[in-house]
Amino acid sequence: SIRCRWTRTFGELEEEAGDSSDVYRTSADDVGSVIRVECEAQEPKFLGMAGGSIGPIPIDQDVMRSLEGYIAARESKFEVGSKEGRMRIEVTESKVQVQYV
Repeated sequence: SIRCRWTRTFGELEEEAGDSSDVYRTSADDVGSVIRVECEAQEPKFLGMAGGSIGPIPIDQDVMRSLEGYIAARESKFEVGSKEGRMRIEVTESKVQVQYV
């Protein structure tokens, strides 16, 4: 087996990005960062380390167009789900309003 260390780097700032799994799935937190991994064998008969990096991670173009639309409209309304239930969130230049629905 192997143990991996995943980090996310923004310029000089580096932070842990995942657990010690050999798989990492990118998320919105990774946009603009470089993802690095260092892996080490955990069995005595295997020696050595390996590593690599990828990035900067680009933003999805559909998401970018949506964000640009929200910014141009100067307001946004959307619903999200959580453990507590569904919420309707409204964001305008003057307020952020959250309602449980």
